[in-house]
Amino acid sequence: MKNQNEVQCLKQQLQQQKNQVAELKLEFKQEIQQQK
Repeated sequence: MKNQNEVQCLKQQLQQQKNQVAELKLEFKQEIQQQK
């Protein structure tokens, strides 16, 4: 059972990281557009 919980936890962490990366990409795009 422990493995199942660990996998679930890792999946959640991965999803959070993906969301953070997506947000960073958006911020980066906006900054680039402002500099033009």
